[in-house]
Amino acid sequence: MNDLEKEFLEDTVTQKIKSTRKKGINSKRKGKTFEDVIAKKFSDRFKLPFKRNFGSGMILGGKNFKNQESFTEEQKLMLVSDIMTPKIFKYSIECKSYNDISFHSFFSDKSILNDFLNQCCSDAIKLNKDPMLIIHLNNKPTLVMIPEKESIERLYLTIKYKGFNMLLLDDLLQMPNEYFLS
Repeated sequence: MNDLEKEFLEDTVTQKIKSTRKKGINSKRKGKTFEDVIAKKFSDRFKLPFKRNFGSGMILGGKNFKNQESFTEEQKLMLVSDIMTPKIFKYSIECKSYNDISFHSFFSDKSILNDFLNQCCSDAIKLNKDPMLIIHLNNKPTLVMIPEKESIERLYLTIKYKGFNMLLLDDLLQMPNEYFLS
């Protein structure tokens, strides 16, 4: 085999390996898909319109707080947080789809979970609602974090973390409508 044939063979093998590698996951698309799933789940559960926010906080979410003065309450409902909720829904919903969170990160102030909670609380304050953080970790049941409430602790297994109860989303959604709606 001459050098040209060897080079061609190496290039062919390299291309074959590259084409069979699993493509990386587009985290933005993964997040949007998860938000759509949650919006549908809440719409089905409450028989009310819940929709993924087209900008997911891009205009008024997170650090864009300074822009809020020029928007009406109705506009804020549509532009803050990940899910547009009905006015009568007591919570602002922030969704996070993440590969994994280490259990040991709960003991660190640098945990990504703290960043998630800060964003969720910031958006909830803008809407004058309670924060609800919904977390999907790969190949695990979906979790939800809400401010500590005694009624939840008596009914379901919860983990307390910095003033929040963490529990399975499916457990929380078994609560009566009065728990969620004003």
